[in-house]
Amino acid sequence: MISKKLLPLAFIFLISYILMAQENGLVRKIGSQLHTANVQGSTFMTTKGGRQYLYTVVRGRPAHLVGFDLEINRTVADLPIEGVDGAWTITASSDGFIYVGSAQGNLFKHQPGTNTLENLGKFDGEKLIWDLVPGLNGEIYGGTWSAAKVFKYHPTEGFKDLANGSAVPGQQYAQFLAFNPKT
Repeated sequence: MISKKLLPLAFIFLISYILMAQENGLVRKIGSQLHTANVQGSTFMTTKGGRQYLYTVVRGRPAHLVGFDLEINRTVADLPIEGVDGAWTITASSDGFIYVGSAQGNLFKHQPGTNTLENLGKFDGEKLIWDLVPGLNGEIYGGTWSAAKVFKYHPTEGFKDLANGSAVPGQQYAQFLAFNPKT
C-alpha cells in the first residue's frame, strides 16, 4: 500500500534531478542525477485524536521529510532537509513531534500539521545519528557514529551525554537502542 504512494514521489524526484540538459547543442551539468529514491528511516504515529500518519525520509540532495495521512491517503508534508542527503533514523516522540537523525549528524524536529522543520544541531560534534527511540515526557534517545555516543534530548533541556563519551571505548557505532521506562 505505501509503496504505491511512494512511486509517484520517486518519479517526481527523478524528473527533478536530471543530470544533463541540452542547450544550443551543448551538454551542460545542471545537478546531481537521482539513481534511486531510497527511503531510509520511517516511523508511524497516532495522534491523540486517533489519526494515523507515516513519516519517512527520502534520500536526495536535499533529502525530504515526507508525511502521509493514512486515513485520507494524502501527502501532508514534503519538507526539504537542507544540508542533508539522508537519514537512517526517525521517531515519533511521546508528545507528538517527529525527530529525524540525519546522515550528517544533525537532529531535526517537526510538528505534524506545520510546514516547519527545526534544526536542533549536532550532539557533541558527532558525524551521524544512527538510531533514535522515544522516551517519556517528550524525550528521545539517540546513538551516533563516529564515537559511539549515546544521548538524551529533552525539549526544554536540550542534549545530554549519557555515557560521558563513547558508550564502549574503541567502538564507533551506537545502534539498536531500546528504551526501558523503569531504568
